[in-house]
Amino acid sequence: MRPEDLEGVFKSEKGKPVDFDLCVADAVTCFEVRRCSDNKIGELVVFDNHATMRLVGIVSHEASHVCDAIEEAIGMEHGGEASAYLIEWIASCINNARLGIGDFVELKDKKE
Repeated sequence: MRPEDLEGVFKSEKGKPVDFDLCVADAVTCFEVRRCSDNKIGELVVFDNHATMRLVGIVSHEASHVCDAIEEAIGMEHGGEASAYLIEWIASCINNARLGIGDFVELKDKKE
């Protein structure tokens, strides 16, 4: 995917286009994005491809970034059971997105 593939779907919290570079990683976390359809704010994880979402190390890595962002947004100190459960929930959300379960939308590459 390219950042322009997200135009009209997500924008940065500051209203600018979402910017990321998958050339340097298999996945990237875009912090504080706003979904254009309903203005909900969240953290966006973009994977290079669907198979990458099966790699536990990459999912754990990105879940940790999302956890840090959520904890910072709500003023929560990182560590202990609360952080562990939050990371578990985030990784579960990524897995559900991979499986197509729940309120997740997979954006197909425009080249397909």
